[in-house]
Amino acid sequence: MDPADWTSAELKRHGRGLWYGVLAGPVGWGVHLLVSYALSALTCDRGWPGFTLFGLNGGHVILLAFTLVVEALIVIAGITAHHEWSVLERQAGWRGTGFARWMAFAGMVLSGFFFVAVLYAGLPALVLQSCL
Repeated sequence: MDPADWTSAELKRHGRGLWYGVLAGPVGWGVHLLVSYALSALTCDRGWPGFTLFGLNGGHVILLAFTLVVEALIVIAGITAHHEWSVLERQAGWRGTGFARWMAFAGMVLSGFFFVAVLYAGLPALVLQSCL
């Protein structure tokens, strides 16, 4: 199927899934990085938010919860990219469909890579419980 033959609704349906699969991992990692630095500064410098849960201070609890949310979004992006890959494979076989197929593959690879990156960035909140 030639992408020029796609209807507008079909292009929007496949396009959104492909772009989400490719961009969710890097954007999620970047947002996680910014939020975790800001949250660490607020927690260590000002003692915010002032509660503890299971021996962790409030900032660490919030960071762990935020990490789990970002990880879930990245997993969903990987599943979406895999679904798009499967749809494109059924439509065109292993001959490929060019850019759309590359985006689906890149979405799966990037989701895996950034899942690990966010996991490694979020682990110190659980392991290192004190501020330096």
